This record gives sequence, C-alpha cells and structure tokens, in this order.
Amino acid sequence: MGPYGMPGIDRYTRILDLFTEEQGIWTITQMSGVLGTSASTLYRLVREMVAAGFLESTVDAQFRLGPAFVNYDRRMRLTDPLIRSGAKFLQPLVGHIDIPATAVLARLFGKTVMCVDDARNGALNIKVSFERGRPMPLTRGATSRAILTNVESRRLKRLLEAEGHLDDVARRVFTESLGQLRRDGYVVAHGEVDRGAVGLAVPLSNRGLGIEASLSIIVAEGDLTEQHRGRILALLATNAKLIETFMEEARSAMVAEPESTKLSKYGN
Repeated sequence: MGPYGMPGIDRYTRILDLFTEEQGIWTITQMSGVLGTSASTLYRLVREMVAAGFLESTVDAQFRLGPAFVNYDRRMRLTDPLIRSGAKFLQPLVGHIDIPATAVLARLFGKTVMCVDDARNGALNIKVSFERGRPMPLTRGATSRAILTNVESRRLKRLLEAEGHLDDVARRVFTESLGQLRRDGYVVAHGEVDRGAVGLAVPLSNRGLGIEASLSIIVAEGDLTEQHRGRILALLATNAKLIETFMEEARSAMVAEPESTKLSKYGN
C-alpha cells in the first residue's frame, strides 16, 4: 500500500482515469467524492502530478490533463514502428479506393485493442467508431478478430476468459472460428461495431517488437460491391506486408542505434 492509502501507481492512474470525453475537468472535491479518498490526500497527489506535467491547474483550482501527454504522444509518433508506418502507408492506401473509406491500424495492448492511426479518403455517410487512442471491443469487428488470429493459443485463452461475457461453449466456438479466419488470411465483418459499416481486415505482426496488430478498411455496406471487396482485400494484403517490412527495418535500426543517439533524437 502506498503512502496515500492507495497501492503503488494505482494512486495516480485512478485519478487519470477520471478524465474522460464526458468530463475533462475536475476539482479536488469532485475527485474525492468519486474516489472515496480524502481531499488532503488527493491534493498532495494532484500537486505531484501537476509538477510532473500529467495534470494542469486552471486559475479556479480545477484540473485537466497536462502537457506531458502531448510530449509523450509526440515521442510515440516518432519512435513506435507501427505508428510510424501508419503515417507512411495509410493515406496512400485509402487513396487507391474509389469509394469513401477509412483505413485503420490497430494493435493489442495487454487486454485491449486500440486504434493507433487512421486515415480517410472522404466523408463516410455512417458512423465509424475507430479513431486513434480509442479502446475497441476485443471479440467484435474485423479489426479485433484479425488481431486475435495471430495471438498464441495460451494467451488467447487467457484473454477470452478475462472477457467475462463468453461462457465455455462460446469461447470454444469463437476460438474455432478464429482458426478458419487464420487459414483465410483475412476477416470481413458486417455491422458488428458500427451499424451499416463493413470492416475488412488482415493481421500483421512483429514478434521481435511484441506487436500483434491489424490493418483494416471500413466502408459503408451500401457502397461495397464484390469488385470493391476483392480489390480492398488485395490492397490490404499488399500493404500489410509493406508495414511488416517497415517495422522489421525500424526494429533493426533501433537495435543497431547507440542509446546516446536515441536519447538525443527523441528525448527533447
């Protein structure tokens, strides 16, 4: 148990988790009421977080997320091979599709699938939930299922058990379906995450970097013809190979680059 009555880093992450799209500004009193922690304890924690840049104070003693996240986001964009590949490949990919489309790079972080980059070639007439930084359902949608086809069986079993809403029979059926998708090499899903949307996805990975990911195209169901479907799946397969090659080259460069050079390049 930490000095402020909460264990380890949890005393900070519980505060950070309060900041959502629905409520991005909090007072100490509000935090105290939700977390059940004394205002004096929270004041000390928040003061530390402000000093480190994780929170920022307004003039009237309210708090919002701080500049450290902007800085770390920049570092990830500069150093993470998968995110860097998105900047290089996603926009050209959707540029080759002649219907409105969204390209999505997503990966598995622990027990969560999260979009790390996206690109569009125009305005879709449907809602698309996938956007950078947003956690997505683990077992629904082409994007997530394509990732799971690459996950080692014991880890996959633990992930599905942690989901909670799948009983033993449902987990077995789901796992068997992933086997067929793995043999197919792609996943197509209709309206599983967003109504009226079709997701087409292929897996990609880099074992050396510990990255299990997928590349997806999302289009409106009414726009997708068989001809489009075949062309999109071919584009996905080609670009997934390009991204995997890019990541491996980036990994090799990271291994070869002296630590002092990395610090000077990315630390400022």
